[in-house]
This record gives sequence, structure tokens and C-alpha cells, in this order.
Amino acid sequence: MTGQSEKRHFPRREFLEEVFCYIDGQRLDAVSINVSIGGLLFETDFANEIALGSLVAIVLRARDDKVESEPVFLFGRVVRKQVGGPSGV
Repeated sequence: MTGQSEKRHFPRREFLEEVFCYIDGQRLDAVSINVSIGGLLFETDFANEIALGSLVAIVLRARDDKVESEPVFLFGRVVRKQVGGPSGV
């Protein structure tokens, strides 16, 4: 893992949350793995089918049932794919 971390521009933090993703208008459920200033990695069984450069919208739900809050919408593009434990983009 040391080789991977040396390539990173920003440190990553674990961020395990269920998320809704819309990729080129198609909805899929996924699980976020980690997040940084530069991006978010989410796990999906469909990683091989997602093209680099695809437009992605991610919806994060409120984390606390006691506090009413609106979901957070994030928009970006797929710039990397990860294959092999966990597969994701």
C-alpha cells in the first residue's frame, strides 16, 4: 500500500456510507469507501461497465435520524477505476 499512498495528492479518510449514484442518468446503489479533497471512492459491482469521464451525481443521506436535514448532492466525473478488492470508481 505504500506505493499507492505516495501517488496520492490528498490524504484519504475512511467514509463507509450507503450512497445513491447516478451515472449518465442511470441510478445505482453503492457504498462509499473513502473520501479526500480530490474525490470519493465508491464500491460497485458495475465498475467495469462505467466509462472513464462519465458524469456522476452522488446523493448522501442525512446521518442522524434525530436531526432533520436535506440530502447532499455531489457532482463529478469518473477519473479512475479500481479493480480487485473493492472494485469501484
